Amino acid sequence: MKPSRLLSVLTGIVMTCAAALAAAAPAAASVATDAAAAATAAPRAGGAEGADHFRVTLLGTGTPVPSPARAGYSTLVEAGGQKLIFDFGRNVSVRLWQLRIPLGSVDAHFLTHFHSDHLVGLPDLWLTGWLRPPYGRRDRPMALYGPAGTRALADGLRQAFAADIAIRHKDEGSALTGITIDAHDVAPGVVYEKDGVRVTAFENDHGDHIRPSYGYRIDYRGRSVVLSGDTRFSPAVVAHRNWPCSAISA
Repeated sequence: MKPSRLLSVLTGIVMTCAAALAAAAPAAASVATDAAAAATAAPRAGGAEGADHFRVTLLGTGTPVPSPARAGYSTLVEAGGQKLIFDFGRNVSVRLWQLRIPLGSVDAHFLTHFHSDHLVGLPDLWLTGWLRPPYGRRDRPMALYGPAGTRALADGLRQAFAADIAIRHKDEGSALTGITIDAHDVAPGVVYEKDGVRVTAFENDHGDHIRPSYGYRIDYRGRSVVLSGDTRFSPAVVAHRNWPCSAISA
């Protein structure tokens, strides 16, 4: 494959802004490239790392090809006491629990586009996160953000699993609040802002027939990370970087 062609099809570029991280040296900030390796660390409870904590973990970098060695595409961003998930590839729930993060403790969920390898893990994360502790425990609506069609996706999930939801509600007493999906069809721009964490969506260039397709920039206390999503070369991705940055192919 020619270098120019390879550049055009690179997917999942994660840009972490090194300058801002270095300037905030006293604050905890890191990029974990393997959730399985990170699982050897102590369990992480929400907010336990302190208000300045900023961490990016690649939960999976796989493709549609089934592989026991690679989980599907998903990225966890922790900022202060908040946990944000971007895309939901195969085994995202397993990877989160390897880190001893209760699935229901995730604050917000973001979808880049509607390819199955980026969302096949969403039903599992949604449903299992509703179950009892320690791995479930969601007691509030699941916040979901994505391109136009995200609300329709959520409606379809509710219909597909209506029987399971009804059974668990009656048999286990699970509160229906935790199985509610608060879904948002978002346009490019700031789509989430809470306690100093800001998430900005922008259109990338995944392909002529794959639209809308988004990347996201996450800002927190002077630091930022840009998740390009699957994309060819895209001026929008470049425009949302904060040089100097390091780039990681995911």
